Amino acid sequence: MRHLSLSFLDFLERLRSDPELFPEERRQVEAILRARTEGPPDSPEERGVDPLRKLVRALVARGYWDAPEGALSEAADTILVRDPIRRVRFRLRLGPKAPKAPERLPTPSVDERVLPARVTRAILASPSELVSYDRILSPREIVSNLERFLAEVVPARTVRFHPVEFGGDVVSSGEPIEGEPLPNPEEGDASSVPTDARRSGRIYLDVQQLEDLSRKRDHLYRWTSSEHGGSRLVLGMGDDSLGWRGVLVLESDADWDADGISTTVWVARHYAELLSTVMRLEGLIFYDFLTGVYNRSFYEDHMERELQLARRRNESLALLLVDIDDFKAFNTRHGYEGGDRVLATVACVLKSALRGTDTLARYGGEEFVVILAPPVSQEEASRIADRLRQAVEQEEFRLDDLSGATETAQVTVSIGGALYPVHGETREALSTAANLELLRAKTDGKNQVLFPG
Repeated sequence: MRHLSLSFLDFLERLRSDPELFPEERRQVEAILRARTEGPPDSPEERGVDPLRKLVRALVARGYWDAPEGALSEAADTILVRDPIRRVRFRLRLGPKAPKAPERLPTPSVDERVLPARVTRAILASPSELVSYDRILSPREIVSNLERFLAEVVPARTVRFHPVEFGGDVVSSGEPIEGEPLPNPEEGDASSVPTDARRSGRIYLDVQQLEDLSRKRDHLYRWTSSEHGGSRLVLGMGDDSLGWRGVLVLESDADWDADGISTTVWVARHYAELLSTVMRLEGLIFYDFLTGVYNRSFYEDHMERELQLARRRNESLALLLVDIDDFKAFNTRHGYEGGDRVLATVACVLKSALRGTDTLARYGGEEFVVILAPPVSQEEASRIADRLRQAVEQEEFRLDDLSGATETAQVTVSIGGALYPVHGETREALSTAANLELLRAKTDGKNQVLFPG
C-alpha cells in the first residue's frame, strides 16, 4: 500500500476526475466541493461532511472501495478506506454532524430573577474597581476584571470578552474564538482549518457573526453541544455612543441553568456600565478637545507602558516630536481661530498617515508627539516620519486672514526622532534626544526629519 498526503480539497479533486465514478456520484462530489469552497463553514452540513460520509458509504457498498468494519459509523470523525485496485489507502479526517442551532433566550428583567446573595454582595463592592490605588483602571483592565469575576461566580470553564470595536477603533481582525482556530473567510477557505479544530461538538463563530452578535444586546444565545453535553453562552455588549462593543463568550461543561444565566446577564450589564464610565473619564482626562487626539498626560502614561512592553520583548520603539514650522506667524496673520484650525487639521493629517498601532498626542502648543509601537527599526521610523512630514506639506490649508480674505497657506513640520534603546532607555532620555534633533531640524532649515547619528 502507498500512503499519500493530500489536502481535503486535493482528495475531492482527484475523486471527481476518476473515470470509474458514476455520473451521479461525480455530481455529488462537485456539490461537496462547492460546499467546501463557498461561504464560511458554519456547520458540517455546509462543509459537505455529512454528504461525503454518505457518498463514501455508497462507494464502499458497490465495491469501489473497501473499508474496515465500523469505519463509516455516524460517530466517527475519521474515515479509513482502501482502493484495492490502485493499492491506495485514504484516511479522511472529518468534522461532526451538524450541531444544534443556537437557542435565543430573552434576557432576564429585574423582576424575573433574584441573584444569589454572594453575587449581589460582590457586585455592590465592585464600584471600587474603577480605581486602583491612585489611578483609574484602563478599559482593558475592566474587561479582565469582568472575565475573572464571572469565572468565579458562574460554572464556566472559560470566560472571554471578544472586542469588535473599542474606543471608536475596529479591533476585530478575524481573530478566532479561543480554542477554535477558524480563519477569516477573506483569508482562506475551510480547507485551511486545522484538522483538530473540526472535532465533535465544536461550535464556530466567524467574524461576521461576532459583528452581528455584538449589536444584539436584547437577547443572549445558547449553543448546546450535540455530543459532549456542554454549552456556550453568548451575549452582546456595548455602548454605541462611546464607540465600544463586543461579544462575551462563556464555555461550560454543563448546560446553563436559570441562576447561571441571570448572573451572567447582570454581571455583564454591571461591568458594561463600569466600562462606559471609564471610557467617559478617559475622554475627559486624556483627550485634547481642540485636536481630538490624546493629550500629554495620556502620552506620558502610555509611553511607560510601551517601554515596559519593549523591554520585556527585547524590541525597539521610536519617539517622534513634531513641531509646526512658523506657527506664530499663522496666529499673527490669521488670528487664534486660524491657528486653532491649523492645529486641528495637522492632527488629522498626522493621524491618518500613521499605522493603526501607533499613538499620536498633542504635547503642548504647536507640538505633537508620536509613539511608533514596537518592533520598529530606525530605517522604518525614518520612513514613517518622512511620510508624516510629506503628508502635512501636501495638505492644502485655506484660511481667512484678519481682513476676512481667504487664502491658501502652506504648512510644514519639523520632526526630531529617537529610538529605544539605542538613543535612550527611559521616556525622559528619549524625549531629550528627540528634542535635540527637533531643535537641530528647526535651526538647519525646517521641514525635515532628523535622528541622532
